Amino acid sequence: MLKRWLASRKGQGMTEYAVMVALVALICAVIFASDGPLADALNTAFAAVSTAVSGAI
Repeated sequence: MLKRWLASRKGQGMTEYAVMVALVALICAVIFASDGPLADALNTAFAAVSTAVSGAI
């Protein structure tokens, strides 16, 4: 009985973790899809990093 209870708690923790990861991914997708200043700033920052990495290779 104790093993069954521990196993069910572990499954619940993994489910909660998956929901949190999905929520963060959804928020990131909304930010990048929007045309606001935050999306522009993030796109500019990622472009600068991409250019720097490409130049270093």
